[in-house]
Formats: sequence, structure tokens, C-alpha cells
Amino acid sequence: KMAIVYEWYFNDEFNNWIKYGQTNTANNDAFVPKVTSEDIEIKFIKERVDTMEFSSPSHEYTIDFRKMTQTNKKTQVTRAVRRRPKICYIKGDYNQNPTDLPSHWAPMDSKDIVKTFALNTSDIEYKRNDLFVKKTFPNCKIQEIKRIQNPSLWNAYINKKNFMKKKNKSDNIPEEYLFHGTNPANISSICEQNLDWRLHGTNVGQVYGQGTYFSNRASVSDGYSVAHDGSKSLLIVKVLVGTTTIGNPTLTRPPKCSVTNKLFDTTVDNVQSPSIFVKYDTQEYYPEYIVKYKTG
Repeated sequence: KMAIVYEWYFNDEFNNWIKYGQTNTANNDAFVPKVTSEDIEIKFIKERVDTMEFSSPSHEYTIDFRKMTQTNKKTQVTRAVRRRPKICYIKGDYNQNPTDLPSHWAPMDSKDIVKTFALNTSDIEYKRNDLFVKKTFPNCKIQEIKRIQNPSLWNAYINKKNFMKKKNKSDNIPEEYLFHGTNPANISSICEQNLDWRLHGTNVGQVYGQGTYFSNRASVSDGYSVAHDGSKSLLIVKVLVGTTTIGNPTLTRPPKCSVTNKLFDTTVDNVQSPSIFVKYDTQEYYPEYIVKYKTG
């Protein structure tokens, strides 16, 4: 079975890419980071921070995940940073091979298609998502947050991400956590089969295309959530945004870019500052969390 893991590299003074935790081209131990590639991946994926700090025996540094740079805090020298996929061939089930799936996932039986796990309110993962929702939806009263673990959907997402990197000729595909409001009755099928407006219906006007709608504002997605027993549900979804263009109601897929002669990846309401995102391929997004909440 094939799995994809990600490794982190920086560009040293000789323009060579060095994996974090290894000696640079000059073979100078004073510059070897005390942080490993695995440490950085956990910060980037699990903790979802914008920056992280680390040191070598002689210097202190800051990684900016938004700019993908490393800066020496004393000299202010900035170097490029890259996150690169690595294909691993492994055997066994999901429990025995944590690199096959996100490192923060709970163990699963290989026979299970999907599992949901309620997060403890004291967990960093819960607190991070709580803040993420309330940043654009302050009057939201969260009752529960569950993590969705579906290996098949996750692998499809990663495969499509790698395809988009080749198509767009870039290792940096814009990827965002976005919101989707839905009817609680749809949650079970979404966890198993993913979001698909053709299956789950839509109460959106399809102004920007005939696809699945997301927003970077939880309060906007709340408008499309349906209450059940006094509670509503939002999904936090990992989305491969990629290249964008303005949508319109006639679109059943993104239009072609006149410059690259390739299809755009996403249609939006505003290219410079989008708040609505429309996706047409279910492999280009992964529903990661279910947020149960009340308003008022």
C-alpha cells in the first residue's frame, strides 16, 4: 500500500535544499536546527499556527508558514522553505502505519469506512477550532466538535492535491479551511461519501456556479444551516482552493483560463477578496470537523 508523508526543507546559503534536522552543505553543526521535519509538520497540520520558532546551537529562527520562509532573528536573513511529499510503501492496517493518515488521528480498525471522534474541550485541537469559528461568528455557542476520519476520502484528497501540483506546476497549492452549513440529517452521508450538492440538495442560489458552496466566514455558512432540536451544524472543511475566477450561475465546472489554457480550480464571488468559494470536484475538499452549536 502506498502512503504520502510530507517533509520540510530550507534553502541554505549554497542554494541546496536541506531537510530540517540534517547538517547543511557547509557541514557546520552550529547551523543544524534543533527541530525536525516531523516537528514542523505537526505544527503546520495539527496546531495550524501561522509561525513557529526554533533554534540551532548558534542562532534563533522563525518560520512563517504563510510566506513559506525562515528568518534568522538576529541577522534577519530570510531563506525559502518547502513542504515536499514523499511516497512510502507500507504494509498492514491503519493502526500500524500512522504515516498513512494524519498524525493527529485516533487509531481505527482497518474495516471501518469512517469514524467520528468527539474532541475534549481541553484539547488544543478543540480550542483551535472553537477560536476559528468564533473569529467570524462570535455569537456562536458551540456544544460539540467532532473530528471526521475517513481514510478513503482523505487519500482521494491527497491524490488530487498532488495532481493539482503537477497541473499548476507549483508545489504551493492554495489550501484553506472553509465552512459549510448543512442539515444535520445529511451529516452521516457526508462523513461517508463527502459533500455533494447533487446528493444533499442546496438552499443556495447557485449564483457563482452549480457546485458545492463554502465560505471563509462561519456566520455566512450559518445562514444555510438547518436547525434540528434547537441545534445547528457547521462543517469545517479542508479545501484545495487552487486558482480562482469569478463564477456565474451557468457554470457546471470552472471555466478555462485564457493564459494557461487550463481549467481554473475554483469559482468565487470576488477574486481579490473572496468570501464564497464553489467547488465542482469532491476530491478537492475533505470534511474534517462537525461543529454542533446554538446561536443567540
